[in-house]
Amino acid sequence: MTFCEVINIKLRIPSPESLFLHKLIISQRRIETTKAEKDLEQCRYLAKIIDFSKVTELIRKRQWSRESRKRLEAACEKIGLPFEKVWGVDERNDNR
Repeated sequence: MTFCEVINIKLRIPSPESLFLHKLIISQRRIETTKAEKDLEQCRYLAKIIDFSKVTELIRKRQWSRESRKRLEAACEKIGLPFEKVWGVDERNDNR
């Protein structure tokens, strides 16, 4: 997380890896398909520049429900990204 001050307003700017993970998750929760597609398009772009070890590190910091994991898998499939590249290989996160 980066902090930036613009005209006396402090902004928190997420890391590209955090934004990528957020967009993957939110894309599967959206009702409006146009917004979901926009989220996935941003993920496709971010996937070209992010450090996937940092994404895996973010994932390991929390407990994931089966439903959340299925949503992440579905989002990865939609953007043509192997789920293992995001999830990593770790028995603690293998909640299928």
